[in-house]
Amino acid sequence: MHPDNHWPPPTSIAHAVTVRTILQGGTVVQVGRRAVGRADVVIEDGRIAEVADHAVPGGDDSVVDVSGLVVCPGFIDAHVHAEGALWSASCLEPALAQGVTTVVLGQDGCSWAPVSAATWELAQDYFAAINGRLPGPPRDLTVGELLDGFDRRAQNVAYLVPHGNLRSLVTSSAVPLEQDELSRAVRHLEDALADGAVGMSTGLDYIPSRYGDAREIAALCEPLRAADLVYASHLRAATADIERALGELVSVGEESGVRVHASHLKGQWNLIQPVLHRDAALTYDSYPYVAACSLLAMYVLPAHLQATDRATTLRNLREARLSFDADRLSRLTISNAPAFRSLEGLTVTAAADRTGTPVADFVLRLLRECELEVAVISAGPAVSSEDIRRIASDARHCGGSDGIYLGSRPHPRGHAAFTVLLRMYLDDGAGWLGAAEHLATRPASIFALAGRGDIRAGYAADLAVFDEAAIASAATFDQPAVLSGGLRLAYVNGEVAWSSGSWTGSNSGRALRH
Repeated sequence: MHPDNHWPPPTSIAHAVTVRTILQGGTVVQVGRRAVGRADVVIEDGRIAEVADHAVPGGDDSVVDVSGLVVCPGFIDAHVHAEGALWSASCLEPALAQGVTTVVLGQDGCSWAPVSAATWELAQDYFAAINGRLPGPPRDLTVGELLDGFDRRAQNVAYLVPHGNLRSLVTSSAVPLEQDELSRAVRHLEDALADGAVGMSTGLDYIPSRYGDAREIAALCEPLRAADLVYASHLRAATADIERALGELVSVGEESGVRVHASHLKGQWNLIQPVLHRDAALTYDSYPYVAACSLLAMYVLPAHLQATDRATTLRNLREARLSFDADRLSRLTISNAPAFRSLEGLTVTAAADRTGTPVADFVLRLLRECELEVAVISAGPAVSSEDIRRIASDARHCGGSDGIYLGSRPHPRGHAAFTVLLRMYLDDGAGWLGAAEHLATRPASIFALAGRGDIRAGYAADLAVFDEAAIASAATFDQPAVLSGGLRLAYVNGEVAWSSGSWTGSNSGRALRH
């Protein structure tokens, strides 16, 4: 049930598919069978009814000739910030154009639910430059109600419970939770899992998740362990010390017994690999770019100026006299700044020069006038393209775009990460089986998305049909909002969602509850 009339319905309602569809003559990728070869895929009532050498059409069947094309499981984006983009448009077209049929939201410890009317502002405002805002007045909103709102969109949506939201519901303090607060937070988490969330996320560089310590997080992981669900973490200060940051995650897994997952893992492979060996069950996602993208405030403001509410942080900024690392500012490019749209695409240093303002004063002005709603692209840590490739090739890896779809100059990862990864696997010898494992089967397993991530009878008919020779990414940092090429058809729960180079208008996606 929609909480109020500010919760808009989807643009159309998908009806059950009763006509059988046969995708005939394609090269079909079946991960469970370790098979890639010519086969017919039969779709009925939103599911894969049969994978056969030669399916015999009935009189009412729809036969689609996919000869010369590759039929692959629809991809699952393990880490994306698409709340606002998917909500406002009903379809995340840049992702769908890459074959992504399912997205996992609720990332980095901060999203839209669960919230109360009192905690609404933090959940909306702090990550507004990344997630966007949910329309409507402050109100209580459960994970179940949020998932109801994401049902019948163009793509499937799964959701992680944000740790920061749990903290906000029980305290506004900037210290680890006390025992009574922790007990209440556990109950809120249990409610969210009962609503269908597929795990919990933290953002240990973001407010208020950063105030939690390993003891607090391990205690919160108990309901996850009991349900065999995953704990996913934006690691704490990972660019400064990836070994320590990843080690904290492994320690939480060791203490709680929960499956742990590192979000958008990045760093030098020779430092990462030894820590990975400490936990055989640890998994992670990554995107194939050295440059990152996040909140300007996280990159440049000292911790003591940042508060759990925006008004306090802005008041602190009015009184602040700060200096900044000039070299660091020259490597931060403004991607989303609502009050300074004409400066998006410039480095912070160049933008300051454009306005004739000393750079330190400009940073504070930018944050104040945008009310902290500023995202920037960072040149990233000292990693190489080889590090990126090794991270993405490991058997613990799955694809996550970390896509942000706000501002005029977003990071191109949202429009191209899956295409770049797919092209890498095909060109480097992993082939279609390797690509499907990394981009579909493994994330389905990590996030407990039963009956998805492969092509087999009984599974949901989430399918991506590619022209292998045409698979290419076109998005760049200068022109980031360009759709990828190579996808010919996409099916979401058995309905055609992508055809002839665009979204069909179908809203057959579902809110996926564990």
